[in-house]
Amino acid sequence: MDSADLPLNISRQRLQQDRHITQIRSWLVRRVLDDLATMHKDDHATYLTFWDACGRVLKEGIGSDYDNKDALISLLLFPSSQHAEQLTTLQAYVERIPAEQTAIFYLTGESRQVVEHSPHLEAFQAKGYEVLYLVEPVDELVVQSITEFAGKKLQSVG
Repeated sequence: MDSADLPLNISRQRLQQDRHITQIRSWLVRRVLDDLATMHKDDHATYLTFWDACGRVLKEGIGSDYDNKDALISLLLFPSSQHAEQLTTLQAYVERIPAEQTAIFYLTGESRQVVEHSPHLEAFQAKGYEVLYLVEPVDELVVQSITEFAGKKLQSVG
């Protein structure tokens, strides 16, 4: 970034607190999030490649960037019991849930294979409820940061 308003001869601490830097940072973050949302919508295959490389970083952002939390939530992808290969968003999950389901169900574990064979999952599969599989260590941070989405609380099946 190039800016004529940035002071050049000051300490790092003061530069980090400079209003121009703060404004540039917020513009850049907004631009990146908008571009990611466009890629997610228009070029899903490219977004999946990006997700494989940087998905964990986006999940970490949920716990630290409260100003852009909603934009980050819409970009998150999770494996679920609905489909063995495809990832789903929270919005797609909510659109598929039956009317009697009152929560977004998830199960944490070491891997998809471990979670799929969990005895906790049997009752939810019998009812036909979809369950999100949270198999990455950063997913614990995600469920602590997102307690509710679209009026549905996140609830562990464990």
